[in-house]
Amino acid sequence: MDTELKERSFLAQQESQGGWLLQALRLRAVAARIDWKTQPPRDDEPTVSFLAEYHMLLGLAFESLLKGFITLVRLERQLLPPLPRECHVHRLEDLISRAECAELALSETETEILARLSPFIEWAWRYPVPKRSSEMIPVHSSNREREVEQELWERLALLFNERAWVMKGGPESMGGSKLYMKRRTLPET
Repeated sequence: MDTELKERSFLAQQESQGGWLLQALRLRAVAARIDWKTQPPRDDEPTVSFLAEYHMLLGLAFESLLKGFITLVRLERQLLPPLPRECHVHRLEDLISRAECAELALSETETEILARLSPFIEWAWRYPVPKRSSEMIPVHSSNREREVEQELWERLALLFNERAWVMKGGPESMGGSKLYMKRRTLPET
């Protein structure tokens, strides 16, 4: 790829939280394909469940949504960088505690669900044991937790989709323009 085109594409993606949304949607779609409730393992698969992998993919999907939402709010407020270095983490509870996520109005239950997913992003799908016993978590899920996860996903993905954009033709400073994913329209008065 041409160096100038690569730089222009990179800068455009920094001004586009739509990329975060698309990544989140892809990860959520893959998680749905191994959802423990709707897609149990087959008899010929050497496992009793894909719970850890499901939670990892779902956690990564939420991570992308949250990082994209942080980027969206910062760009709307004209704050740079769009995604600050402190956000280069996998702990969902660190992301949701940021001021940019305040308008998400997460309930205590939703916050707990997201915090429960963090270890799966960090280690639980890759290794049988964490580095410290204090990080040990049970690999389980309940119907209620699954319902909360799905309801939270629907609410956040819809909210984000209503406001997200991707840049076309490079960043605005280079003549690019915003292409909204699904532009919100105001009711007529």
